[in-house]
Amino acid sequence: RFQRLLSRPSVDLPELRDLLWLGAPEDEPRLRSEAWQILLGYLPPVRDRQTPGVAKKRGEYEELKRQHYRFEDEPCPSASSGAGAAAATSSASDGGGCRAGAAASGGAGAPVAVVGGDGSSSLS
Repeated sequence: RFQRLLSRPSVDLPELRDLLWLGAPEDEPRLRSEAWQILLGYLPPVRDRQTPGVAKKRGEYEELKRQHYRFEDEPCPSASSGAGAAAATSSASDGGGCRAGAAASGGAGAPVAVVGGDGSSSLS
């Protein structure tokens, strides 16, 4: 029943909710995943809108990462001048982080997550 419902051009959300209430198919992980993504609003129920919808969400996610994360090998965003510029150029390894850059991009005192090459992260 899941296969038939999910293969329609537009998924009937109440019907999908009822089917999921009875249990998602454990032997079909792709169907289970797709059903929950549609029901939770990650995927639109109209099949023609799913690819553009996912592309939009991935773009939004990349923008959030760009705004809130800085990788260790990337330079701090430059500050306009003065003492702020000195703070912006200090590295995360010396404890300085990108405080001025964080303030410039995310508001005063906004923390910036610094992600290392090994996947570890810290806030600066």
